[in-house]
Amino acid sequence: MFRSSSKKDEAASAARAAERHQILLDALADLASTLDLDEVLDRILARSLDLSGAERALVLLGDPDRGLRARRARAADGSGLATEEIIFSSTVVRSAFEQGVPVLHEIDSDSQALETGQSVFELKLRSVMCAPLAVRGEGIGAIYLDSRVQHKTFTGEDREMFQALARQAALAVRNAQLLAAAADRARLEREMELAAEIQRDLLPGTAPVLPGLEIAGRTVPCEEISGDFYDFVVLGDGRLALFVADVTGHGVGPALVAAEARGEIRALLPLEPDPGQILTRVHANLRQTLDPERFITLILALLDPDRGELLWANAGHAEGLLMRGGEPVWLGRSGPPLGVDVDHRHVSRLMTGIGPRDELLLYSDGLLEARNAAGDFFGEAGLAASAAAARGSAAERVDAILDQVRLFNAGPRNDDRTVVAVLWR
Repeated sequence: MFRSSSKKDEAASAARAAERHQILLDALADLASTLDLDEVLDRILARSLDLSGAERALVLLGDPDRGLRARRARAADGSGLATEEIIFSSTVVRSAFEQGVPVLHEIDSDSQALETGQSVFELKLRSVMCAPLAVRGEGIGAIYLDSRVQHKTFTGEDREMFQALARQAALAVRNAQLLAAAADRARLEREMELAAEIQRDLLPGTAPVLPGLEIAGRTVPCEEISGDFYDFVVLGDGRLALFVADVTGHGVGPALVAAEARGEIRALLPLEPDPGQILTRVHANLRQTLDPERFITLILALLDPDRGELLWANAGHAEGLLMRGGEPVWLGRSGPPLGVDVDHRHVSRLMTGIGPRDELLLYSDGLLEARNAAGDFFGEAGLAASAAAARGSAAERVDAILDQVRLFNAGPRNDDRTVVAVLWR
């Protein structure tokens, strides 16, 4: 009778071992059949629970900012668990990483639970196992399993099974991560190409030609994509509208914001003679559409060459500079940047009596913030001195000022630089 029982036990044990080996083989094939990271993690969890019979399974992955974090978690019934709230034994995980092999803990008492880790005691765990995920000796994560039930124990066979599973899981995770990173790079490259295309459309191809005025503009981007943009618009009554702007950030999002602002200003210019009113309307519209961290600084000027008048409004941008007889006159600001969450009405300012040899400069703050080896800023004094020393055409003066800033700057550039110049002839 006892022999028969023993044979039955042996047969059941062999059947269970064969079943577990088949589960492992299926798991290895399963993990090799996908390169989607989320799907890989879900399959690791499902196969881990099948192999172990644990109550919970977690996949932990390295986070550059927060260290090892739970990326996916699942209960024995297959339901997902919120990774933001999940608690696990960091002591057991650390031990697995230090040893480089799966670590098992069977807890028989509360005192033993406390020795294993505070979280083990608080969660009333009775079985804990952690298998490190490593590729070529580099730890990238871990599979973590635990149970509260007393009868569930992990065995040496579990350790061997999970060591085999962890090896394949680590390769599957790393391959999926590499594919995701390649896809991100390709998407970023495409986005940058699109942003560059939008940026090119934002900048005028040539400066307009008007009696009595000479006009030029140039942008030197810090990166492939510039946050600066400028534009010229000749109105039907002979006046010239021009603006220089700087939108926060780089990429498709900021480029689209710049295009939106440029299009709205161009649409309003023939209808609204007051720059302050135009900026007020653009600001109100951008407040409804922009993310809180996104905004635009912009100076908009209207020049009347026949009357010798300059009308402008400045939304948080670097102050315009008017060189009158070689002397600098700084144009003030009329309010905050466009799109910030502040209700504001911009007011225009007027300057008259502008005539031959006077010069208007609109620019971005990348000029003022250039630093030399001593850490000094180029600043308004440097800009005024460069403007006073510049000679030649408007284009030559723009180039001369940008060259002076480039020669002054001793460290790495961290901002775009834009200059627009208008000379009264």
